[in-house]
Amino acid sequence: MNNHTAVERKLKTDIYEKNRVRKILFKHIATLNRWEVKQENASSKKLQRKLAGSIARYQAEMDILIQILQLMNDDVEKRIRDEMTFSEDEIKAFQKKLEVNAKTLEETKKELKNAKKAKDKSDSDTPSPQPQIHLKKLLKAEIKQIQADEAELVSEERDKILFTHELKRITLDRTLFSAPEES
Repeated sequence: MNNHTAVERKLKTDIYEKNRVRKILFKHIATLNRWEVKQENASSKKLQRKLAGSIARYQAEMDILIQILQLMNDDVEKRIRDEMTFSEDEIKAFQKKLEVNAKTLEETKKELKNAKKAKDKSDSDTPSPQPQIHLKKLLKAEIKQIQADEAELVSEERDKILFTHELKRITLDRTLFSAPEES
């Protein structure tokens, strides 16, 4: 598992785009509210009609943005749920792999200690450093692999938190922008 797969990067880009549309929509809502207040307080009928036309056009544009946002929400939510399911499976697999690597590391450390003891106890004048060098290299490789796996688990957990927050935001958007049901 690379730090971020192409699917995760595309999903995060789409989340960014969805949130950009959401931000534009909220700016439109704020502007619309200001115009409505201004229309209510307008003294001339001409200004009121002008603002009414602007409000109607702005509302039509907002309706389009709401539809776009709802489509983006549906797409992103489906993909997040798929990715989170996949991520949880990946995390479990990585945790198992990390446990195996930790056990291998412990075994390698023990072998290195045993090799050092054997060297110290050896009466020969020319001890063979090959097993020690090999074990040290193996130990360093195992340490690097464990550190990389731990970093990946942290990344996956951070992604899981990001996706959970995004699902909450999508639920909020659906609540805010859902069309009132007509009887």
